[in-house]
Amino acid sequence: MSDLMRFSVIYVFVSFSLTAVSCQDQVTCYIREDVLLPCMSTGADLAVFWRDKNDDNILTIKQSKPDYSSQHEKFKGRVESFPDQYKKGNFSILLKKVQQSDSGSYYCRVPKMKFEQRVQVTVTGERAATSPAPGSSAHITGVTLNSLHLTLISVILFNCCST
Repeated sequence: MSDLMRFSVIYVFVSFSLTAVSCQDQVTCYIREDVLLPCMSTGADLAVFWRDKNDDNILTIKQSKPDYSSQHEKFKGRVESFPDQYKKGNFSILLKKVQQSDSGSYYCRVPKMKFEQRVQVTVTGERAATSPAPGSSAHITGVTLNSLHLTLISVILFNCCST
């Protein structure tokens, strides 16, 4: 087995090991934007609990169905999930029309998998006025790869291209 292949196997193993326990993403957005809060886990038909910094219920997912019955009042009508993605282990949510008070830490907990993913949201104020393109939708802020993944990918590419 080549060194590159060994390194690639180690990278995949480390990546999955890190995401199987806990990780945190940083998201910056503007007031009134929609923000995607990621939560990817292995397995389907899991109980998943989304909570905010005050442990207020944002969304509970049980038996592949979103349950809004115990949702905190401040999130009512502002949270969207993607039930068609649950079977793939994607329990991400879209928090709509963020407010300054939405800044803070959020977490997605999957107790059966002993998994927790945290997202730090920073709401920075209002976006400067621009003329939207005809037919464009509202801005949605997402999450990018963290620095560890970018570093490891850079090393793989460097090793691949330098041989």
